[in-house]
Amino acid sequence: MGVQEVTITREQLMWFGILAGTGALFMFLAFLSLPMLVVAPSKFAMLFTVGSICFMGSFGALRGPIGFAQNLLTKERLPFSLAYVTSLFLTIWATMFAQSYLLTLIFATVQMVSLAYFLVSYLPGGTRALTFIGGMMWNLVSRIVGGSGGGGSSLPI
Repeated sequence: MGVQEVTITREQLMWFGILAGTGALFMFLAFLSLPMLVVAPSKFAMLFTVGSICFMGSFGALRGPIGFAQNLLTKERLPFSLAYVTSLFLTIWATMFAQSYLLTLIFATVQMVSLAYFLVSYLPGGTRALTFIGGMMWNLVSRIVGGSGGGGSSLPI
């Protein structure tokens, strides 16, 4: 497929700006609450979830809801889409209904990774870079937790 020309109306641009700005505000508030994450992860999770939904809505407003949905359901983006939507619902469930500290942290983390993948996937070479960085981080964590080759732990304790 070649390069597609997309026409953006003034109204689409306005809704993109409103939703992206609202999303940025909620994300900012979420990151301000990070020092309280240990005590109250639900505050961070809900602020981040609302901000995340607003950001996704802003892209939907820009591309049109049908075009955006079709894009999210392509073969390349389907795993992200499923992980993202599932993590949104599970974050809300863990926070509001299960009131589970651990599940809230897990699902909010999956949501953050999914959103990062989405944003980076629109940059040329972005998904490859994100996959590379994720692999490096996984190897680092594996070495620290599992120890390295010699049977000894790499932990400085």
